[in-house]
Amino acid sequence: MRAPIDLPETEVVGGGASLAREALRLPEFRALWIGQAVSQLGDGLTALAALTLVNRLTGSTSAVATLAIVITAPQLLLGLHAGVFVDRWDRKRVMITSDLLRGLLILGLVFVRDRGHLGWFYAIALAQSAVGVFFEPAQAAVLPSTVPARLLLAANGLTQTTRLVAGIAGSAFAGFLLTTRGGPALAFTVDAATFVISALFVARIRPKPSALPARGSRLGADLKEGLAYLFTRRSLVGIVLAFGISLLGVGAFNVLLVPFFMDVLRVDSFGVGILRGAEIAGMLAGGAVVSIFAARLRPTTLITVGLMVLALSVAALAGVARPWLAILPLFIGGFSAEALQAGATTLLQQTVPDALRGRVESALITILTASLMISMAGAGILGDSIGIRRVFLLSGVLTLVGGAVAHAILHEATDHRHEM
Repeated sequence: MRAPIDLPETEVVGGGASLAREALRLPEFRALWIGQAVSQLGDGLTALAALTLVNRLTGSTSAVATLAIVITAPQLLLGLHAGVFVDRWDRKRVMITSDLLRGLLILGLVFVRDRGHLGWFYAIALAQSAVGVFFEPAQAAVLPSTVPARLLLAANGLTQTTRLVAGIAGSAFAGFLLTTRGGPALAFTVDAATFVISALFVARIRPKPSALPARGSRLGADLKEGLAYLFTRRSLVGIVLAFGISLLGVGAFNVLLVPFFMDVLRVDSFGVGILRGAEIAGMLAGGAVVSIFAARLRPTTLITVGLMVLALSVAALAGVARPWLAILPLFIGGFSAEALQAGATTLLQQTVPDALRGRVESALITILTASLMISMAGAGILGDSIGIRRVFLLSGVLTLVGGAVAHAILHEATDHRHEM
């Protein structure tokens, strides 16, 4: 006898746009959303400025990959436990403290001027990322207390879309700042200011107090329960495998994209910002299409098709000979990334009980981060040895395999459910 299939009916609630507007009318959610939109704009600024600065100082894809690994490592090392610890502390204070510390740390990057400062640069990046690991679960835990239950899905969707769009918009703005004298330092200074703005908005919210869990062995028991749920539900296992395989390719693509623009296509910093801006348009279009046709779309279809289209757009960039030819693949990549992300988020919300959601999501993010780090480590080595274009082709193939796995497992789960 087969175990019960966990995959729920996969319709998506329509009216997402009107529900999102209703959520934004609530003062506390609006304050949280505005603060994070500003902060994530700053994150996008620093992301491109940091990659550009390291690339200018070293000219090595390995050095760029090292920075990406340093930024990602804290999630792998602390991610499983951060959510549980956040539940033991005042979440609002965690968020404000995290914002202010990260703003202070980012200012330290202003003094990085030559290759001899790279060690200092990596140390600050590591500390800044480690502090940020505690912010994410705190925000996720606070958000439900700022909106009624019926608006939670729309609020999460709006927050997710804003995170993506603000990050890419920050990269586009960085492309402009990096054309000015002292561009990286200016970008880091602006980012530090965005953290202060975020802290001020977070200070305006009044989240409901949460019950503190018991200390001691409860930490290990809670983690074990979340991992057990993650690996005993077919749809969640499908997401782990599909995204884990795909990130082996996409991670390398993300690391090498800026060096590809600057070193292969010979695009200046302003041009890089314009090209990354094509992703913004794609994400906006993808989010709009998902919202308009939500009632007709299934999360499993969004994940499967999204991964396959993303794979083709990544592989297509390998053959781009002129900068303007990269605009369409980047647009399509942004479109598909937004669609599959919306599908994955919805599927998780439908599948995972509220009591387990933080632990399951934290465990999933940490597992996928491990896959991402493996990809980024390989990107630096392969980029220098076989060339960026061949790495893009390999990335596309791996992402396509991830899409095939998603189709096989997630749609099999759907078929089994309808047989029951």
